Amino acid sequence: DDADVLLITTGKGKVRAGIFSRQHLIVSSIESSTALPMIRDASRRGMKVAVLDPNARGDRNGMATYEQSMNVLFGATSNENNDTTNTNENELVIHKGGVANTTTSQARQVEFLRKGALYVLAHSASGSQLARYLMDSEKLMSRMKSIAFTDSTHSIQWLIKKKEHSHIAHFFQSAASLYVRSSNEYRDYNWEKHKPGDDCETDQFWKHRFGNIKTIWAGTKDHSLTNWTTHSQIWNHFDKCKSTGS
Repeated sequence: DDADVLLITTGKGKVRAGIFSRQHLIVSSIESSTALPMIRDASRRGMKVAVLDPNARGDRNGMATYEQSMNVLFGATSNENNDTTNTNENELVIHKGGVANTTTSQARQVEFLRKGALYVLAHSASGSQLARYLMDSEKLMSRMKSIAFTDSTHSIQWLIKKKEHSHIAHFFQSAASLYVRSSNEYRDYNWEKHKPGDDCETDQFWKHRFGNIKTIWAGTKDHSLTNWTTHSQIWNHFDKCKSTGS
């Protein structure tokens, strides 16, 4: 079917698919530490969901794992010689109609993800992986509807240096994109007063790194909780993009 797709990707490290913080998974709650709330809300909206684990083969193979998993999920590779048949079954968590499937590596079994507009929640290092992947995947770029970066590590400079990537740079700075930023108690003045969703005034250094992307505060200094504290703001962003056609 042509239902929209939500792609959730976690950051670099020891976390696995759909887990943003092992510590908070133990001491806080499954809701605050995982992508479960995002998956529930996507399901309520009738969206298909894919959760990707870039760390399945270790940190050093993160980008290669990301590329291979994306090729299997969306069939959006620009390299026809890229082998996607050996993707580890643990790298993918696919959600359709309330059923999670973690045992597939064959492209024909994820065919349902290859239609519909694509919404992306990119946390931490996965923001960089997404940017690098889109630079080589025009096919997937054409499906992109909206992105929410949470403490992403990408740089807009990668995209504006080459003319052929200018459309991606434009998308990353358009109304379709949102950046959620955690506070730094040593760097950010009055950081404790920043509430989730408050507009963040960005300086020239920030704009050089991320461009003119709409940026809001996460309302926390905990990097791993940015997705939880701004859960409603992220969905407001996605819903607005869906309703306005941004």
